[in-house]
Amino acid sequence: MLKKSLIISLSLLATQVVAQELVELSNLIQKSSARISTLAQRIEYGNTNQSTQKRLKTQLTDLIQNAKTMKSLLKEDSSPHPTPVPRPRNPVEYSAKCHIDDDPNLDLNQEVVAVEAQSLSELVSECEILAMARHSSRAHSSGITDIQYLGQIKKGMVSADCHIDDDPSLDYNQVMIGTLFGYSLSEVINSCKMISEMHYSTKGSAGLQNVNSKVKVPNRMKSGDCHIDDDPSFDLNQDVVGFVYGVNVQSLMNQCEEIALMNHGSQSSSAVINIK
Repeated sequence: MLKKSLIISLSLLATQVVAQELVELSNLIQKSSARISTLAQRIEYGNTNQSTQKRLKTQLTDLIQNAKTMKSLLKEDSSPHPTPVPRPRNPVEYSAKCHIDDDPNLDLNQEVVAVEAQSLSELVSECEILAMARHSSRAHSSGITDIQYLGQIKKGMVSADCHIDDDPSLDYNQVMIGTLFGYSLSEVINSCKMISEMHYSTKGSAGLQNVNSKVKVPNRMKSGDCHIDDDPSFDLNQDVVGFVYGVNVQSLMNQCEEIALMNHGSQSSSAVINIK
């Protein structure tokens, strides 16, 4: 009798676990569907760029994966001899403050909500969706600040503080939204630009400071201090943004120039010194 009771208890527990997982998957699918709808509307009305299309692709991939997992769980739940299936892993890697405003001109701290997500693009989507939910019948705007990277900092990653401004001429410390991490300098630059666009559309600007201050130079890589200037006549120590690293000196020069173009535009100049 005891053995039978134990089997029944374990069966009920297993059923409850599966039911809970189905509920969680259902919530994830609903969130993905809402994000896809929002991004699709932006694309339909021409309010789009490469990062928007990338976020849409990510959301579609997540939706398909979660739907497949739900199908497997439903099949497992009805089978007399269930076979374990891999569970989706959704680690939280970023947190931030989501700022919501009830008009198109974003003012920070009107309404602030904590958000978490697997990626920066999802963090942006989550905040945009919250703004739309709060003010669906009115114009609205949203932005994120105080970004915290919660994931593991791995070899080969790049870090930088992202500064954004509400006009085309970047001034540091207007809004410093946090330290961004990526697997390339271009990824960090695109992420910072994406957040600037979220706050100020095409009217704003973005730039990097303290480049790679939170990471170590991988073995056998060259590194050097990146100096940039806001005019073609380069002066040393005008703006030292951090250090860059790469496989050769040309790679260092290219990265430093990329930062100069982002921070100070097409009239900028750059140089790498103290190369090791």
